[in-house]
Amino acid sequence: MTLSLRGRLLIGVIALMVVGLVVSSVATYLALQNFLLNRVDDQLTNGRSVAVGVLGGPGPSRPGPNQFPLGTVIELVTPDGTLIGDPLRYDFPSSNSTALPVVPKPLPTGTEAHPANVTLRGTGGVSQYRAAIWPEDSFRGNYVVLAIPIDDVVSTLNQLLAREAVISIALVVAMAVIALLIVQFGLRPLQKMGAVAGVIAAGDYSRRVEPATSKTEIGRLGLALNAMLAQIEAAFAQRTASERRLRRFIADASHELRTPLTSIRGYSEMLRRGASDSPSDAELARRRIEEESVRMSTLVDDMLLIARLDQGRPLESQPVDLQVIARDAAADARAVAPQREISVRQMIGRVADTIYGWGKNDVKEANGGRAKAVPVPTRVGDPSTIKHVFLLVKENRTYDQVYGDMAQGNGDANLAQFGARVTPNQHSLAKQFGLYDNAYDIGTNSAE
Repeated sequence: MTLSLRGRLLIGVIALMVVGLVVSSVATYLALQNFLLNRVDDQLTNGRSVAVGVLGGPGPSRPGPNQFPLGTVIELVTPDGTLIGDPLRYDFPSSNSTALPVVPKPLPTGTEAHPANVTLRGTGGVSQYRAAIWPEDSFRGNYVVLAIPIDDVVSTLNQLLAREAVISIALVVAMAVIALLIVQFGLRPLQKMGAVAGVIAAGDYSRRVEPATSKTEIGRLGLALNAMLAQIEAAFAQRTASERRLRRFIADASHELRTPLTSIRGYSEMLRRGASDSPSDAELARRRIEEESVRMSTLVDDMLLIARLDQGRPLESQPVDLQVIARDAAADARAVAPQREISVRQMIGRVADTIYGWGKNDVKEANGGRAKAVPVPTRVGDPSTIKHVFLLVKENRTYDQVYGDMAQGNGDANLAQFGARVTPNQHSLAKQFGLYDNAYDIGTNSAE
């Protein structure tokens, strides 16, 4: 049977209390018994000469007043224990008591100088006697038995045992109640820890146990548990973040795979419709199919890498020719939708002095309200050479992943994976022309 910690502590405290009470009770009983018997033995020693004189030997023929207690018996017996004559009893004249000690056979070993003091069983209403037995030379080697009744000693010892039993039981009960209260109060922090552990087991890894202090044993246990819980929480958070990155990567890779697949399908249809008649169109279609295939292979390799290593590829930054990307995007669009007229126009100008607009030498200020048309006006109402506005859409990336770090938009910075450090051009365009946050469209329009 397995007992709880509270039960084991209570049993230990009560057992220790019982053992202590038993030892103290036995010691008290034996000490009192020895004290009372030694006092009776002193009376026997002092009354030896009187006992010899009363039996007719040398010595006083009558005991002194209060020398012997009532019921004292003096006998003369042979060495084999046979009574010689009638026993002498120190009692009231009107007493008709027949109480006598039961003399043992054989007699205990003793000498005249050192009598044998023994406790004897009594008869005639007396339960016990304390007797001194010794051989007396004046009686030709016969033994003198001087016995004093000790019923009062036995009664005192019995009363002591009864009171010790009552007091011990009361102390054990009181100690059990006090120990139970102390144990419950002492184990209350452990009960709180158990309750918090249940909450943690239910999934709330942010909870911590109390108390957590180095001053007590339970407090040090709380410190150790909190440290362990912090590591567990960090491990679960890391695993959750890793799973979230993996799911996000797979979702992003799926979106990324859709674009090259659409391009490959468009160029394949272009070849099937007769692009082979035009060598340049056929060469473009084959090149774009090969490039999109390589792009798909890279994406698949990335997926395998993150599945095996649970981490992304190292971030590499290098210059990108946006003209090539724009021409390839236009060619992909024409391959998918050949009925639409799609062209790429290039505006050549030097780099702006500021990130938000052109420099002072690139745009002339308005003069008398008749300003010259410029590519990017610096004041509201000035004419512009721009006839069409292209909305640049970052496809297959959620808004928060790219623009979540921009304070002007309604995004979550914690989800930004391709922020200003990764996509500085896109962020510059968003700051210069406009930030379209929380804008959604259906997938078919995105593919077109």
